[in-house]
Amino acid sequence: IGGYDGILPTGNFRYYAFEKNINGFVQNQIISCPEIGQNFGTSLDIENDFLFIGSPNNSSLIQNGGAVYIYKKTAGIWNFLTRIQPSNLSTDEQFGSSVHVYNNQVFIGAINYDSNGNATDNNGAIYVFDKSGDSFTFNQIISVNYNKNLGQFIDIENNFMICTNTNSTNGETNV
Repeated sequence: IGGYDGILPTGNFRYYAFEKNINGFVQNQIISCPEIGQNFGTSLDIENDFLFIGSPNNSSLIQNGGAVYIYKKTAGIWNFLTRIQPSNLSTDEQFGSSVHVYNNQVFIGAINYDSNGNATDNNGAIYVFDKSGDSFTFNQIISVNYNKNLGQFIDIENNFMICTNTNSTNGETNV
């Protein structure tokens, strides 16, 4: 469950982890962003003992470039493992807008990714990283040359990916 620890704009977003036992769900941990001033919380996915939290407004590398924080569960506690940020981030790219894990790959939406180097295009993209143990290696960027905000939502099942983007003509969301 996500929520702020105080009233905005000074409150920080954090996650409250619950674990199911014989009495139901019991809170066992509060997960805060490991970097001061780099709030997270827009997207989240869990696979086995790994937790992925998107932070599309993360500015640790470049203004609102984004990041994904990865936690690993050890002895019932989520511990920060690493941060994923591609080296080619652009200002306001918002990498981490969505996160989905499937078959040892991490799919990360960057709704303002610009494949043409023109800040007005911002078609969006989905970055794919391969997971091997505790390591994550860049694999590819999936992008389109039309519409906007590709990767705002990602879901995968049976090797079939569904994602959304916004039609630049009428503002409607496409799947």
